[in-house]
Amino acid sequence: MKIELFSLFLLFALTTIIRAEPDLLVLMNGSGKVERYNDKGEHVGSFITGIRKPNDMVFGPDGQLYISTGSINGPGTVRRYDGKTGRFLGEFISRQAADQPGALVRASGMVWHDGDLFVVSSDNGKVFRYDGQTGAFKSEVANGSRGGITQIAIQSDKLYLADYLEHGVRLFDLATGAAEGFAVQNFGFSPWGVTVDKQGDIFWSGEPGTICRFDGKKETVFAGPLAELSKPLQLKFGSNGLLYCAAASANKVTAWNPGDGSLVQTFGGDEMKDPIAIAFTDAPMPEQSVTQLKGENAPGQPIIQVSADLTNGGLSFLSWDTEAGDRAKLNLLLTPITITALVGDRPVILTGAGEMQGADEVVFRLKEQDFEIIWSVQVKEGGMRMTIGGTGKGLASVEGLEIAFPFDPRATATGPVAGEWTDDEKLQLPALINAPDLGVMRLSSPDQAGILGRWEGSRGRVDSYTTLTLEVPKLKEGTDFTLLFEPIHLQKPAGIHDEDTWVAARRGWLNLLQTSTKRPAEQHYRPCPAGVWANNIISDPVSATMFWLGDHVLLLPQLTPDISSTSLLRRTVELYMNGATAPDGSVNYVWRDGLTMDSNPALLTAAWAYVEASGDVEWFVRNAEKLELISGYTEKRNLDADGLVESHPTGNHNSRAFGDSAFDVISSGHKNAYINALVYRAWRGMAQLQKKAGRMEKSAYYTQLADDLKKVYRDTFYNPETGWLGWWRSEDGALHDLWSDVPTSLAIAVGLIEPADGAKMMDRYWEELQKTGFEHFEVGIPLTLRPIPPALMLQGYGGQKEDGSDTFGKYLN
Repeated sequence: MKIELFSLFLLFALTTIIRAEPDLLVLMNGSGKVERYNDKGEHVGSFITGIRKPNDMVFGPDGQLYISTGSINGPGTVRRYDGKTGRFLGEFISRQAADQPGALVRASGMVWHDGDLFVVSSDNGKVFRYDGQTGAFKSEVANGSRGGITQIAIQSDKLYLADYLEHGVRLFDLATGAAEGFAVQNFGFSPWGVTVDKQGDIFWSGEPGTICRFDGKKETVFAGPLAELSKPLQLKFGSNGLLYCAAASANKVTAWNPGDGSLVQTFGGDEMKDPIAIAFTDAPMPEQSVTQLKGENAPGQPIIQVSADLTNGGLSFLSWDTEAGDRAKLNLLLTPITITALVGDRPVILTGAGEMQGADEVVFRLKEQDFEIIWSVQVKEGGMRMTIGGTGKGLASVEGLEIAFPFDPRATATGPVAGEWTDDEKLQLPALINAPDLGVMRLSSPDQAGILGRWEGSRGRVDSYTTLTLEVPKLKEGTDFTLLFEPIHLQKPAGIHDEDTWVAARRGWLNLLQTSTKRPAEQHYRPCPAGVWANNIISDPVSATMFWLGDHVLLLPQLTPDISSTSLLRRTVELYMNGATAPDGSVNYVWRDGLTMDSNPALLTAAWAYVEASGDVEWFVRNAEKLELISGYTEKRNLDADGLVESHPTGNHNSRAFGDSAFDVISSGHKNAYINALVYRAWRGMAQLQKKAGRMEKSAYYTQLADDLKKVYRDTFYNPETGWLGWWRSEDGALHDLWSDVPTSLAIAVGLIEPADGAKMMDRYWEELQKTGFEHFEVGIPLTLRPIPPALMLQGYGGQKEDGSDTFGKYLN
């Protein structure tokens, strides 16, 4: 009996000794991934990918992995992932407007305590407590420096908060809610990470590449300064008793003996990109089964490429090439396409295994308690068909489904280019989905009209994203819902006879038609409405360039038999006309903000182009009074009654002011050749619109305005020294010539300069352009042939050299 007991004891001891340590998970702020390492320090693989600006991660009591996100001064979130598979399960704490209670501004450190989640809101200097079941905000529990607080630790109802800007670790009593000052402070040390051992010793890491230890009486240097500790962002104890440190600038994670401070192990490799947080897991590495769907394509026909995640239930890769080239290798997705069920007011991201049905179809069975969603995806003839059905007694509790397409704007600016939009800024199918330089798909729901979608995004410099979320109505058992992606080739416009040239241009031609995503105010950017023509899908709508959209729409008003480009033009014009026009008639430059003199004429020309393209004269009649108000603002800027309009800025040498046009950091002003050319075109357009409406007297009025402007235009802006037009004549009378074709070419195009005269001007400009040696016309034409001096640019632009040559080639210089 004693021998048997000894044998069992020895077996238990040996098992304990050889038991493998949990794997190390490392969160990469640089790549947006969670990488996994075994106890030997070997890289096992990527556990999670596609996280936008992650800052910390921690396992919850439910076994799921929680990751905090947010860029500097940007809204923060806490995202929840399956702790075993890495599958995204939804946002536990969503981004909110900054004035809402518990709104996170760059969420960083996290810790669980008493069943709740405590999260650092770094850039407003607060620590919030959230309900551990629902994610609902409960209270503010601590505070510190705005933008300076990072990591937290909790032990025995004491909260420790690292404050980088105050060079210390703040202490708070959670039982009483009292702030107890600094547990430790060292004005030669700026901390990021903090943790507390079982004895109550504080370990804190920071600049200059050091880990310090404070035992309640004395502070000592535990490790460093060392290259392995460059920018040490997080400290955490492992189950083996070692102290782990994630050092972002070193691109390493190190493990230290807490007894003598010796370096025990180093983790690192090419996959280490700004490690910012660590966690531990003993769950087996999930098997990933990703299969590409292979549909048959005839030679020369559009190509679509789709990959299915058979393990988790989603599409991990989506791309296409409508011209049958090799561009379908670019993944358009930031994260996989998923389906969410709305169970009451609770969104549930559905997961489940997929099974291939031949080479071109996959069927996912997404199970959730007492119902199941069957999701079939098939590729065929360069397109994709999705069919969705449901079964189970719990299906009645599902209010609807949401299909999320998370596009990566850093791959290409994929998004809807046309379609109808509701008053609450939702896209209505059918619509076109354009992937610039890859091609366009017609997205429709053939068996259910009026499906809506949300078009949302973020302009964060690092964590930018866009998501099209389709709202599928309540399913009935036995009834399927279908979505179709069909490749589209735009029909040749009237008047274009060269088929080969149009085939070469038709895909790229759509690139100008980009619609804004709905986004909240974030970082330095104002909020933005959805579905309006914009600089790009995550940039701003800009009124001053609307005439470009108008010209584009005039070429091809109807993109498909049921989708027009005129609707996008009308929506954009109406947004500014009704929502961004002041009582005096001035139109905002960027949505809700700014004033430039080209905004008003650009809107008027876009309105004219809409009526020309659509034939909708009644629209003009309904809106004539508002358009006349907008024109009236410009008319009143003819301050000296010479026929030309004057801008608010002086345009004088060394004014260094914000410009008067969309070329905004060029300090143009007073009498601007570019702006007056736009005004001339706008007044010609207003004359035509009034004539179409039968208002001959008003038509004559706008014709006279345009004629008066033309009489003095050439003499005001012609530069005999160059042989073309200068850009503006400033208030002090000087003509400023930036050696740019912009004012000259525009003036010729709108009819302010007669053809023979204009040809001579452009020949002179062409000669000077050739002298520069510039040949890359595939990317356009240089804005200027010579550097712009800083004295003619907004303060902070143009460089330090007097002639501007040190920043020549950057932005508008």
